[in-house]
Amino acid sequence: MFRVLLLIMIGLSVAHANLLNQRLQLPSEFLDRPHELLVYTPPSYDYDQDQRYPVLYLMDGEYNFNYVTGLIELWSNISSKHSEMIVVGISGYDSGYYRQLASPPWDDEGQPSDEGSADKMMKAIVEEIKPAINEQFRTHDLEILSGHSMGGLFTTYAAMTQPEAFDYFIAISPSLWWQQQRVTKVLSKQFDKTIPSVNLYMSLANEQGMGVHGFLEMIQAERREPLNLQFKHFPDESHGSVGLPTYEWALNDIFATTQLKDRYFESAKAVEKYAKQVKKAYGQTLPVNSAYLRNTCYAHCGSEDDTLGKIDVALAKSFPHDVAFFRVLVAKHLIKQEKFEQAEKWLKKAVQASPDFIDVHHASYLLAKAQNDEKQAAQYLDKVRNLLKSQTLRQWHINELNLPPKK
Repeated sequence: MFRVLLLIMIGLSVAHANLLNQRLQLPSEFLDRPHELLVYTPPSYDYDQDQRYPVLYLMDGEYNFNYVTGLIELWSNISSKHSEMIVVGISGYDSGYYRQLASPPWDDEGQPSDEGSADKMMKAIVEEIKPAINEQFRTHDLEILSGHSMGGLFTTYAAMTQPEAFDYFIAISPSLWWQQQRVTKVLSKQFDKTIPSVNLYMSLANEQGMGVHGFLEMIQAERREPLNLQFKHFPDESHGSVGLPTYEWALNDIFATTQLKDRYFESAKAVEKYAKQVKKAYGQTLPVNSAYLRNTCYAHCGSEDDTLGKIDVALAKSFPHDVAFFRVLVAKHLIKQEKFEQAEKWLKKAVQASPDFIDVHHASYLLAKAQNDEKQAAQYLDKVRNLLKSQTLRQWHINELNLPPKK
């Protein structure tokens, strides 16, 4: 992996996001060593250069990054469970230093203490890491912070003290035993005055002594509104394995509004209704799951009415960065039916929506081949190969193009 130096304090210098997973190094004014970040971009990142994605920030980045990004790619594509997202793994610290950064800066009375540096870490995340990620990547306003074990302790602390920093927090089997459950004791006193408005997901494996039950009892002693705490116990999981089911549970709940019951749009009105629901829940629209668009095409491509056209208009209005993908799906189906004139019309609209979307030019290549226009086909094939040099595609996507070998 390439190492890119981001200089956000003394002049930003960033590289184009050409890699699937990138390792970035970022200097810090708040910590005595630089941040090392792992960044994942989703499969559709190059479909439309204006599309923006929610961001999941992972504490314990070196440990959790690979399995979390793999699962998110599965859940947000083939499994059609929720939207795609960018994932940022926060790494680069040795275990002793990391524990210091994850620990709250409180004494027994909740007064400032040098026992932990969680405030410094939060300041670094909010003022250094997030601005750098937003500068280099196409990020959505929706942001999630998660952490496991000591990272879960930090996530809980961040949720309780700076709830406005993220939209959602996921604390996975958090180490709330820290300093004889100091977090629970301090927060219990603070909640007598102020209760944060926050969305916190917390899990626990089949384990004892984590301090989670004491924290839950403190929260549940009174109706702690507007604190929205969701808890789930995973009795069949160990401390090391509980991360996977926690992410599945929490992310599915966070993105529940984006899930379509029938996995496709039955009409233009369904698209409009879906757009309103998503905007209401998240403030703006999110990328439509590709499986929903595929299923919509399959459901309506054989119909003789204009349902596809009406759905296309609704998608273009509410989800302009997803409509090119849908138009290519329809065009490819029409090419298989040898309805070449109709396919060409859909492809022209797809080009208007996303001129550099590689599948648009691949479909144009297929259309020219089907019409035995070898010269035009060769031109589109060259365009596809040139785009492959500058865009990041998964290998399975490249394989599905079935490009002929170079002569």
